[in-house]
Amino acid sequence: MPGGAVFGIPDGTGDWLLTAPHVQTRQLREAAKRSGGKLPCVIQIVKWWTRIRSRVVPLNSFHLEMVLAGQEVGVGAASYAALTAQAFRILARRQGRALTDPSGISHLIPVVSSEAQKNSLTARAREAADWAEQALIAEAEGDEELALWWWDRVFNGRFT
Repeated sequence: MPGGAVFGIPDGTGDWLLTAPHVQTRQLREAAKRSGGKLPCVIQIVKWWTRIRSRVVPLNSFHLEMVLAGQEVGVGAASYAALTAQAFRILARRQGRALTDPSGISHLIPVVSSEAQKNSLTARAREAADWAEQALIAEAEGDEELALWWWDRVFNGRFT
């Protein structure tokens, strides 16, 4: 590994996840720059979503950051609403699978620590993606009230 330390952090399953903050922070910074600064905001929105559900949605923050950075979320013209919907679609499509570390430092970056959490995350992400899509459709049709209603469902009554 060129320059910099590698650290082991608990992975939630009793094992260790290797990280190299200098490399992974650089990757996130570069992805944020390519997104015009939108990526960090979308990541924060999704992190907030995980915490405000009636039952917290399990999601490894590091996994989320690396997945969305790798998917080029925020690159190109798009609203934050569209980018947030895209993030939920990505999570739903991944179905709780671990991410192969793009830097090669960690073999796999887990998203959750159990099968039950994987199922919960997948179901909640699919639900959020569907509702966000309905919000985008309502917005495109000029029905702001309905769009806000759908976003309020996504964010567990905490959006409006």
